[in-house]
Amino acid sequence: MLKIAIFFISVAGLFVPVCPGAETSAALAKKALQARDYPGAASLFAKASAGGDPEGDVGLGFMHHLGLGGPKDLAKAFSSYSKAADKKYPKGIYYLGRAYKSGITGKQDYGKALKLFMEAAKAGYPLAEVSIGIMYSRGEGVKADQAAALKWFKKAVKDRQDTAYFELGQAYWKMGDDKKTIANYKVATEKGDLQVASPLGYMFSQGKGVGVDYAQAVNLYKLSAKAGFSIGQYNLGEMYRAGAGVPADNKEALKWMLISEMSNDSGNSNDGLPPRLIPEVTAKLTGAEIAEVEKAADAEFLVYKANHDNWSAERFCRDESPNLPSKRER
Repeated sequence: MLKIAIFFISVAGLFVPVCPGAETSAALAKKALQARDYPGAASLFAKASAGGDPEGDVGLGFMHHLGLGGPKDLAKAFSSYSKAADKKYPKGIYYLGRAYKSGITGKQDYGKALKLFMEAAKAGYPLAEVSIGIMYSRGEGVKADQAAALKWFKKAVKDRQDTAYFELGQAYWKMGDDKKTIANYKVATEKGDLQVASPLGYMFSQGKGVGVDYAQAVNLYKLSAKAGFSIGQYNLGEMYRAGAGVPADNKEALKWMLISEMSNDSGNSNDGLPPRLIPEVTAKLTGAEIAEVEKAADAEFLVYKANHDNWSAERFCRDESPNLPSKRER
């Protein structure tokens, strides 16, 4: 029996975006992000921040938040976001809301997060509209209200925030409307949103809104897995364990489950399934085979982690929602 994880993240492909704007230090920093020159980007964002540019404040906070170009420092990330928000910069207000929601410096505060998202949305930052919808959809700081969530997601789509298509699909999935779920997932995928690849693969693996197609599910899980999403990595491992869409292969199953476990954090959950299934897989392998797989998993994890960091950096450039670690990340 397939034990596919179905928890979806909010927070889309590995393509190089164009970050518009004059050749300010912040604009040059974004170009450095595109080139994966993280130390250069961090230096340029710091220069922009020192010059009073709030985009530099947010960018510097983002670099500290992910640990790009230097050590991860959540306290410094919070400080930089606060500096931008104090300047009434909508993007800074939004990222400060993200910081309160994830609790990067302590306890989560959904009330403050929602207030900041509302402020950013009122100031014309559409990504905040998506976050408000997510809070209504999940009942975070407010009573769960799928109708209100849909209203905010549709407003974000109207305001040309492509991140909202994935979230619209999530909302329809919760409402049991498989056809609208699939329709929005497909739009998100067409727009290069790799975070939707795993939930779309789940729909194919379960035959929800489409016919069961394990091969298509595997292809989608591979896209998600190689982009560094632990949910896709786990599900790909499960397909190898079960021999669904691919030949059964316990070594490949173990490798992807181990990578998923290394990638797992509160914003990209694999539902805690690997620890329960890894013993089942290792029982079918020799000690030498397990050691070989562990070595391969350690090496490949670094590649996929780098891919995921780059995915988040690209999303930051596009003013779309990156996957940011929370205080509870391991």
